[in-house]
Amino acid sequence: MKTLLYASIFMSLMTISLPVSVFAQPEGADSRFRVQTFYTADADLDVAGNTGSLAVFGGQADLEFGWLTADYIYRQYEWSGVDRLPFGDGASDPWEELHKAAVGISHDDMWSETWGYFFAAEVSTAFEEEMDDSFGARGWGGFIYRMPAWNLGFRLGALYDWNEVKSTVLPIVGIAWKNPGVKGFSAMVGIPLTAVTYRFSAQWAVQAGMAFDSDTFRLADDSPVSPEGYLETQDIGGEIALLYTLSETLRLRVAGGGFFDRSLTIYDPDGNNGEEYDIDPGAFGRVALSVAF
Repeated sequence: MKTLLYASIFMSLMTISLPVSVFAQPEGADSRFRVQTFYTADADLDVAGNTGSLAVFGGQADLEFGWLTADYIYRQYEWSGVDRLPFGDGASDPWEELHKAAVGISHDDMWSETWGYFFAAEVSTAFEEEMDDSFGARGWGGFIYRMPAWNLGFRLGALYDWNEVKSTVLPIVGIAWKNPGVKGFSAMVGIPLTAVTYRFSAQWAVQAGMAFDSDTFRLADDSPVSPEGYLETQDIGGEIALLYTLSETLRLRVAGGGFFDRSLTIYDPDGNNGEEYDIDPGAFGRVALSVAF
């Protein structure tokens, strides 16, 4: 389960690129800017004798400009029953805001009609207040194989991810059937992305799939939870999304679903002695608007 959950660290990087790059690149898709807002409903911590709860609101902005990528994520936490939480000082919120910013490069191309490649690298910082010892890096790459006669595309590669708490190597495995921009059914199956899309028309489509989220943040120097320590958040669930193409370059995505496997893990300043706390399942929604140029 830990391996599956930790695979979610690169879901956001693969969600947009996988269905496009295993097929022909559409006109005007070399660069893209997207903004997103999200909300996860209030849910209790699943710890015996502790009935504190949390909800999460936030936003994200990411840019792809040629080979260059940039991303910023903001999370705001709303707490209830802080005196009944299994961590913190019992009086103040464990944390209120978390931030993550990243810059990197990403590129894929086809050598021929059937064979291609992809690679990317990124450096990031994820923190509550201070940025010291909050850095991370990741790199990934591999090969693309297309079977145009069968409307199939394959990806096979590997990812290396490092942060102040841990490092890991994971496989990248993906199969895409049909371009999701074409009317009818299309599908993506793999690690970590699985989704099925049905396009009604050039404007409207519906998509069902898995939803992942995972990050590691450096906590504040005066954190009531773990001063100068670290927080790892992990969520896994499913969602249904409505996709609307407003124009050739402007797209809207409205999604809702539920996280059914959630946890928080708190580490000391050395990234050791992790204490994991499960969270009850919770509903979530998100809205994203992207423009290609």
